[in-house]
Amino acid sequence: MTTVQDLPPAPAQAANMAKRGDLVVFEQRHHDFVLQGESREYDTFTVGVVTSVTRDGQVKMWRRAGNFDQGKDWRGQPDRGEAAPARMVRSYVSSSTDINVAGALATAGCHVWPSGHESPMPFESLAEVRDWLKPHRKAGWKWNLLRDAGEAWEAAHRKAAPMLTEALRHQGEEFMVRSAAYGAAILAANDAYRAAYAEAIS
Repeated sequence: MTTVQDLPPAPAQAANMAKRGDLVVFEQRHHDFVLQGESREYDTFTVGVVTSVTRDGQVKMWRRAGNFDQGKDWRGQPDRGEAAPARMVRSYVSSSTDINVAGALATAGCHVWPSGHESPMPFESLAEVRDWLKPHRKAGWKWNLLRDAGEAWEAAHRKAAPMLTEALRHQGEEFMVRSAAYGAAILAANDAYRAAYAEAIS
């Protein structure tokens, strides 16, 4: 586990330990196999928040940007998200004392696929992660604006979530109408956050 460069290291990271609530970036390697031509190997970098750690301070569970704490899981246990990726190359952690996690998760959650859907897309490099998340360092005062915008972004996503649940109860045209309404609500929430981000870095 390594501390993300350009983000101020904390004592926890200096001791190679993570804490719940810290920001984490997982680097994963992928292999695309094709029937014709050359296969492709590449890395992706996915941002999330640490939700559980091992006794020696390694990330055990995490929740990726765009996913939210549901309170209890199907067993009635606290929702810890998902296990750390088994095939990760390495993890990078930044302490919540040095970076605003709520804002950073919103920024990563608004980094979406170019298909027109507002689904979060992993970053292509660690340098890209650093660039996007640099405004969330707890230095100066603008990170406070992104903290508030990030909290509003999460609240808007949570408010829209029942719309998707309701859409999935229907089929055909009714599903399409309700699903489109949910998509519009998510797009509006993301666009509002993007506008706040653009203003903060201007």
